[in-house]
Amino acid sequence: MNRESANATARPAAARSLEERRRALEAELSARGPAAARLAWLVERARARPPLPPAARTEAHQVPGCLSRLWLVSEVCDGRCRFACDSDSQVVRAVAGLLCELADDLPPGEILAAPPDLPVRLGLDRLLTVSRRAAQARVWALIRDFARAHADSG
Repeated sequence: MNRESANATARPAAARSLEERRRALEAELSARGPAAARLAWLVERARARPPLPPAARTEAHQVPGCLSRLWLVSEVCDGRCRFACDSDSQVVRAVAGLLCELADDLPPGEILAAPPDLPVRLGLDRLLTVSRRAAQARVWALIRDFARAHADSG
């Protein structure tokens, strides 16, 4: 994957730990007020990210079990996990992209140290329909599975 064209994450976040990112996100979400305003903010963030290139929008990268099409691209570079995603649903793209941002450019062990229910702890589930909650949970599980598979390579 070409990170420059595929990744939607801003590089400054890469210097922060997952815990620092989580705290900043929680503060930002709580400052947004009601659920509708928080979801609108997440969608606006997603719109600002470039899409995955067509070469990455393949069946091999498609997340199974989602009603909308969702692609997750994962790789390890210099012992750090890299994640990028895209979807044909702006809401799914927003939430999956946020999870990718939280975990992007971190070592596998740091991702695995995060709670398995991190999206629920962030309150993201309260912003979503049941099917979108399932997609959110699936993306976080895939991120953790990828980190687990590469935990000894870093």
